[in-house]
Amino acid sequence: MAIAGVGRNLPYQQKACQDNKSTDSSSFLGELSGAVKRAGVKEEDKTASSEIRSKIQELQEKILKGETQQSFQIGASSFTIKEWERFLNRFDDTEEDVMEQLKEAREKQKEEAKPDPAGDTAV
Repeated sequence: MAIAGVGRNLPYQQKACQDNKSTDSSSFLGELSGAVKRAGVKEEDKTASSEIRSKIQELQEKILKGETQQSFQIGASSFTIKEWERFLNRFDDTEEDVMEQLKEAREKQKEEAKPDPAGDTAV
């Protein structure tokens, strides 16, 4: 049996996966550790997989405790509600600064455009 797109005359061989029963085989971590054991991963790769496993476990704990925040996709960025409010506050502060600078520049232009009240005329 061949799979289209794999290559010409390359047979597809389905390998039987041995079931590695562990105490937490029903969870994702159990499946991950079972896959690592079945693959015969080298020692240096075990540290990477253990780091991944610890990060997954950390995320699971945060989700169960309700410590995660919902994130919303806005354009190319993703913001939590807290991050979005902080972003808007910084934007508003910057906008106020720009408006203040424009107001000062207009007042300065008006003062420079006023005729001299002393009536200095060069003779």
